[in-house]
Amino acid sequence: MHISGSTGFRTRQVLADLDRVATRVVPDDPAGAAARLLTGVITGGSVSDADWDLARQGRGFRQRPNAVRAALMNAIEELRVLGQISGTCRPTADDLVTATPGDLEVALTGLVRSMTPAELDHVARADFGADADQHRTALAALLLDDRLAYPDLSGVPSRVVDLVANAPGQPGHVPCLALTLLHALRIGDARGTAARRLEAQFAEISRLHPDTREVLLAGFRHLYETNRQWSPKLPPAFTLPWTGPA
Repeated sequence: MHISGSTGFRTRQVLADLDRVATRVVPDDPAGAAARLLTGVITGGSVSDADWDLARQGRGFRQRPNAVRAALMNAIEELRVLGQISGTCRPTADDLVTATPGDLEVALTGLVRSMTPAELDHVARADFGADADQHRTALAALLLDDRLAYPDLSGVPSRVVDLVANAPGQPGHVPCLALTLLHALRIGDARGTAARRLEAQFAEISRLHPDTREVLLAGFRHLYETNRQWSPKLPPAFTLPWTGPA
């Protein structure tokens, strides 16, 4: 399916996920018919009578696999917000998410705690060595904290964590990126920091080991699914894949 480069990120993501549903289910599956129907409505294209009839037969879309259910429900929410369907047809917050916050917390925490002593030392010295001992002590204590409660300030150790989270390929980059993403999920990326990191690093993140990549992209997907204002400026060819905890 071709998606115009002038289409905004959120609409491109909705359409890409609908395309995944339509192409991965069996031909006579009502979920595929619903995906094609929703795509037609969003793009102003044609909708066949066969798809209308098949979609009407579908029941229990909420019981479908998480990615399928979230794809359909986010499309319905997109149409509801745009005023193209009844305002009473409103998915719940749980309908819209692929992975639960709890599953994402566990997965991202695993990446954060994978930081090695050598990486910790590199991160502590990331600000040209300034206050390295303070950063090292604070970061070591943070890694032992049960909740990984990240201090949302430009201080110790957040200053060096943010620097390394912005530096793909540097020792400790993945644990630092995971830590800042975990914090963004907890506050809804209120400052847009996670969106800017994805804009700057989507290519590098896409080349990470699959296990690592899937967890990080699942975290970014959750921001898309839970915050309608979250709309990073990404190339038209890039959409968030179906990956990670689901």
